[in-house]
Amino acid sequence: MSWLSVIIIAILPENCLALRDIFNVDECNYAIHPLLTVEVEDLVFLGSIIQSNTSHGFVRDPLGNISQVSLGQKIGRNGARVIKVLIDQIVVADDLNYVVIK
Repeated sequence: MSWLSVIIIAILPENCLALRDIFNVDECNYAIHPLLTVEVEDLVFLGSIIQSNTSHGFVRDPLGNISQVSLGQKIGRNGARVIKVLIDQIVVADDLNYVVIK
């Protein structure tokens, strides 16, 4: 079982659910503590995908700002990175947390 499979079955916290509503995040989860949830809450680019391919994407945040995110890009102070960029989703994760932006 991969680490992602373990994370998927973890319980969703309230602040994570709030992020889903506010920032149009499709999935949000954490395994032990919400390090990435706290970091992601401060990210300027968190929002909806405008355009993406397999290496980078452009994301519009709720305020209308547009930022580019790239595969492997480090996000925030806790070492979270962009681990997957697809046409319809961007996945940001650290060792314990992941967020899927659609």
